[in-house]
Amino acid sequence: MTQPYPRHPHPLYHELRAVSPVFESDLGMWVLTSYEACALAFRSPAFGQGEAAKLVRLDPRFEWSAVLQTLGQMMVFMDPPDHTRLRRIVSRAFNPQVITNLRPYVQRVVDELIEPFPESEEVDLVTEFTDLIPVTVICELLGVPHADHEQCRRWSEEIALAIEPAIDDDILRRADVATLAYRDYFTALVAEKRSHPQDDLLTLLMKAEDDGERLTTDELVAMATLVIGAGFETTRNGIAGGVLALHTHPGELERLRQDPALDRPAVDEILRFVSPNQTSVARFALEDVEVGGATIPKGAVVAPCIAAANRDPDRFADPDRLALDRPDRAPLSFAPGPHLCLGAPVARLEIEVAVGTLLRRFPRLQVLDDDPPMRPTCSLGPGPRGPLHLRAIAGRRRHGATGTR
Repeated sequence: MTQPYPRHPHPLYHELRAVSPVFESDLGMWVLTSYEACALAFRSPAFGQGEAAKLVRLDPRFEWSAVLQTLGQMMVFMDPPDHTRLRRIVSRAFNPQVITNLRPYVQRVVDELIEPFPESEEVDLVTEFTDLIPVTVICELLGVPHADHEQCRRWSEEIALAIEPAIDDDILRRADVATLAYRDYFTALVAEKRSHPQDDLLTLLMKAEDDGERLTTDELVAMATLVIGAGFETTRNGIAGGVLALHTHPGELERLRQDPALDRPAVDEILRFVSPNQTSVARFALEDVEVGGATIPKGAVVAPCIAAANRDPDRFADPDRLALDRPDRAPLSFAPGPHLCLGAPVARLEIEVAVGTLLRRFPRLQVLDDDPPMRPTCSLGPGPRGPLHLRAIAGRRRHGATGTR
């Protein structure tokens, strides 16, 4: 069984990187901790992700596990040509105009969530704010009725339990129940939208095609499950982690509060500093590859540690300091390359609007936790990491301060 992360993992990452930026762990997995090595794993055709689906199918529980079967159908676990076909189809639905049109809705969601905040009573910014933004936005984008948003959030949290390298049968069965419910729900929703197309992402995904080929119903259901799950963890941890990081860097917090022009560059620096996903989905060496002075053999499982790469001193000066005007930030948080997260523009938009609006609407916001409890994660999994709770007192609100230009 893998061991939990240390409460403050970055000293360990620095130590590992100093000893060896590329090493084989006791479990036989090659761990990458430098920016250069991780960037290579994301961008080089010598690494793929398709073997992950094969390993999932080799799990003796695959025959009865709904969540394992669904994972095996997801685009994130495919290589060309299957990945190329799905990516081309799906990318047409995630076009820049969709993101531009989404901004007013994101702003409205954020405004409605913070409107009830009392001026002098304690609130939990995680459970009352950051947990609610991504699922609401993604569900709205997909065309999920508002009344079903909370149920989708609960299903997503159960499915997320299965995205680890070592899980017991009880957790897997919990994820299976949620997966089957998701499958039934979205199969019915896809059928409804085929009969009554609407102006939403699910309808766009149904209409999008590549050389006359469209997504099947099973592919649409798997894509909807992936979009909600992936967008949920990264965004909620990015927003909550960003607020916490700014609280511990009061000078940067005040600069951001005073200068809306910093909103968009601040998102990259927050993603670099916080790393909402500590590691990426595993890659597989498709050939012998020289990386960081080591030879990773063909077929090896590779774990790029995003959080370590994002604070590599060879790439970023003074990496453990949040600096909103840092030049050439280029964090690896969304795994740039062929498998770049399609939902990255949505996540960036949500972080930008949520953080900027919160800070300017409540100029006297007091975060009460310097060192809050963090979400449990394991050391070799995809490792979403962020505050489990974040207590705060909002203070007197400034009406009309949306935080974005």
